[in-house]
Amino acid sequence: MTQFLRQPSKINTQRLPLFISLILLVIPLILINFLFVQETLQIQRTNTVLRENPASDSKAVYSLKDQEVVQVLKEDHQWLLIRTLDHQQGWLAKWYLNNESLQADSPLKAKVRQTTPFYQKASQDSQVLGEFETGQILDLNQESLGWSRVQYDNAYVFVPTNQLEILSEEQVQSQMPDQDQEPMSEKEIVKVRVANQGAFDQPSSYGQVIYNPSLQEEFEFISDEIDVDGNEWYLVKNSAGVQMYIEARISAFVSDSKNHSTDTPARALKDATIVIDPGHGGEDVGALNSDVIFEKDFNLNTSLGLKDALEKAGAKVIMTRESDQWVDLAERSAISNQTDADIFLSIHYDASSDPSWNGTTTYYFHEADYDLAVAMNTELKGLPLANVGASFGNYQVIRENHHPALLLELGYLSNAEDLRTVQQKDFNDKVYQAIINGLDNYLKLRQP
Repeated sequence: MTQFLRQPSKINTQRLPLFISLILLVIPLILINFLFVQETLQIQRTNTVLRENPASDSKAVYSLKDQEVVQVLKEDHQWLLIRTLDHQQGWLAKWYLNNESLQADSPLKAKVRQTTPFYQKASQDSQVLGEFETGQILDLNQESLGWSRVQYDNAYVFVPTNQLEILSEEQVQSQMPDQDQEPMSEKEIVKVRVANQGAFDQPSSYGQVIYNPSLQEEFEFISDEIDVDGNEWYLVKNSAGVQMYIEARISAFVSDSKNHSTDTPARALKDATIVIDPGHGGEDVGALNSDVIFEKDFNLNTSLGLKDALEKAGAKVIMTRESDQWVDLAERSAISNQTDADIFLSIHYDASSDPSWNGTTTYYFHEADYDLAVAMNTELKGLPLANVGASFGNYQVIRENHHPALLLELGYLSNAEDLRTVQQKDFNDKVYQAIINGLDNYLKLRQP
């Protein structure tokens, strides 16, 4: 028993040097083989950087030179771990290498290859929030390890990168219709005039947002529809050919401003002709509150007082109505157009199903009327009410006006505090002075 145990011990002692020798011979061979199987790349472009982590917004740690040869240590979801010959190391995306139009740290776009879901997080186990349509162009915020973070409805969502084509802004522009092609007539162009709004897959705000148009983005008009709530929608097509619905209230036909001009002769209020339009009237009561207070009555009362105040300041005033009667919307703007008015003011009071909404608003339609809107709204801010600001409004009476035109909302009748304020005896006097000051300031801007 003892001898038997000693025998293996003797044998191991004799073989140990041979075993170690074999190990020492094999390890260098393994290392040499490992070095030979590493892939090498020659960078054939400028402005290429290695990043600290495999993400497009990760810190740049090294700038590669044109024609520089590098070693690929590993690949992870289309990201290459790179080592240079002088031992600099970092990550580089294959989608960047495969598209010569992309530049480091320049804005990225993504074009949807085919209809694909988007997720709340960078995981297919995450909640599906909706779908992007084929050809849809997205703002790419980050790409990392097979997932792209894109902007959608003022938030970020995630899409598998293999469902996207990553492009530069220049490439997106180049994919727009050929400039040599017959251009769309102005009548067919719809321009988005309100920022941070969605485009839908159906003519309803209950539909799915499929695109986020940018401010001033233009679309080809296809048709219009009215939803069950009476709101007008435009079916349009973007430069990538994707069809969608946008609300008329946030957009305008380019042709609507074709005949609009701010080149009126008056340079002072005493030389000006002002058209005052008391909103609604007759069977159209306008906004009302729970106490059955009609907006049309407030509009007329304020407008008649404004007429007197403007005339005392030397202006000529034309009214679209001076009693409780209905005047067609087209006729109201026609009165302005036919009399060569210097400025058109439509007087209104607001209301909402949400009683917390309050304040005054200055609406303009034509971009050329923005300066007038700002001058007027600056004065309305001084009223004892909150102020919403100067905003685009797609209202017929100002849209079809050939002269500078505003629609003023002078408070919410549905808000208890606003209602108390507008019913005070001196409120209208403050309104008149604010409007006169706004007109004066605008006309002074036009003086040579």
